[in-house]
Amino acid sequence: MALLDSCRLELRIRTDVLDSDILLHIFAAKQELKRVGVPAEIVEDEMNDLVTRAIRSYVHSHMGPEEFAEQYMESFRLQADNLRKSILEVPGV
Repeated sequence: MALLDSCRLELRIRTDVLDSDILLHIFAAKQELKRVGVPAEIVEDEMNDLVTRAIRSYVHSHMGPEEFAEQYMESFRLQADNLRKSILEVPGV
């Protein structure tokens, strides 16, 4: 499933009217992941479920119900930090 479709599903949006807004938030989430140290090749891998989950949390924090915005943003921050840390792990150590 494409990332845009996945975000639409997360937000329970059935139309493409808000696609441009969703795409802007997807782009912003990817930029934020790169900014905190997640390598671009990992961020751009739409088959990486951990990355797509983080991006969906970011989009939901900006476009979902306001009362849950901070919880979704905190989820994104934790996921971004874990992604960043996971690249630092050395196998076998």
